[in-house]
Amino acid sequence: MPSFSRQETLFLVILAAALALSIGTSRLYYHDPDFPGWERILLSGWDSREVAPHLKREGEGINKAKADSISGPVDLNRATLEDLMRLPGIGPVLAQRILTIRSDRGRFTDPQELLEVEGLGPKRYEKIKGLVEVR
Repeated sequence: MPSFSRQETLFLVILAAALALSIGTSRLYYHDPDFPGWERILLSGWDSREVAPHLKREGEGINKAKADSISGPVDLNRATLEDLMRLPGIGPVLAQRILTIRSDRGRFTDPQELLEVEGLGPKRYEKIKGLVEVR
């Protein structure tokens, strides 16, 4: 085993600490927001707004604002592109897919038929199921 001087040992310890700090910091800033529970795993119970104030928690930001702008349930059989885009998590591409399915297959008979739309899975459906209806 090689023998290091006190100065070399100190340098290696500082280098290892800097590397560990760098990896830990990159985990806070380069995260995958679609990964469930990333805040709990990476921040270990800290309030993420204290550690990384630029991050938003579920229910904050644009989705909540979009949900608040809806005056009542959206009828899937009468909704326009703009009506569908007011739903949380529904952008122009997903809204167009919903309209395409409606025009190809005919009227919706149950809101759960949205689960057949590519890109609209169970999690997104849970967020909007109380905001849509079929008349």
